[in-house]
Amino acid sequence: MEQGERKIRINCLGRLEIYLEDMEQSMVMNSAKARELIAFLMTYKGAAVSKATVCEALWEEIPIECSKDCLYKLLKRIKNMPIPFHIESNRGMMRLSMDNIESDIFLFDELAAKKQNVLELEGIVDLYIDKGSLFEEESYGWINMKAAAYDKKYMDTICILTEYYEKMNREAKSAFYKKLAVEYA
Repeated sequence: MEQGERKIRINCLGRLEIYLEDMEQSMVMNSAKARELIAFLMTYKGAAVSKATVCEALWEEIPIECSKDCLYKLLKRIKNMPIPFHIESNRGMMRLSMDNIESDIFLFDELAAKKQNVLELEGIVDLYIDKGSLFEEESYGWINMKAAAYDKKYMDTICILTEYYEKMNREAKSAFYKKLAVEYA
């Protein structure tokens, strides 16, 4: 992150929300496609993805050459937005730099990777209860497989917590997580 550059917080669970550092309200992007591109690139968490993959996901209804033109125009539009996104584009690949970005999915992934204690596991569940699934309130055609991976982590966590509280003879907690599993299924 460059000196003096503002951090961006992107909430990906539930509704896509983009905040600049110290702002209370989510930023409004002047382009639905720009918003969708940022969401798509967020699912790669800084990893490079081919421009063809991006084009197929965002403009599945038009030929690839036309969609590449749309992508280049969109990248130019994003550069002119007041939100300091850094999208690196080179040799048919692109990535969203995560240097100045914080996100709820980073926390979710960190907790899901650790699974070291009950509080971390409950943190995963709390994130989903509070916010919902990945881009749950968006209607992106490409999101189903990506969201399914997060839903699976959530359900696995519920199962682990249910079993844990059953072994500890904590029936109220066990019943709570069983109820969550039924409601989510």
